[in-house]
Amino acid sequence: MKTVFAIMAVVIGLALAAPIVAQTDFGTMSTDQLYQMKQQGVPPEERAAFDAEWAKRVDNMTLDELTVYQVPRSEQEMAKMQQRRTSPTPLNP
Repeated sequence: MKTVFAIMAVVIGLALAAPIVAQTDFGTMSTDQLYQMKQQGVPPEERAAFDAEWAKRVDNMTLDELTVYQVPRSEQEMAKMQQRRTSPTPLNP
């Protein structure tokens, strides 16, 4: 009887842990893969992790990449970003 309960406890534990283990590691994906996923839709349970990784990628994108990946930015924002990246000293936003 103890064996049955032990097996049931393991099965239930694995079932509860499966969603945690199944989390996608967005950091290992290419920007193209992330963009495709963004277009197709990200599961709600992974949205926060996806958004954090996408934000990191956007912060390091060139102006051309921002255009390719259709990141919404005004021309003024894009000019400021480019100036910050090429300026030797930090500028006020």
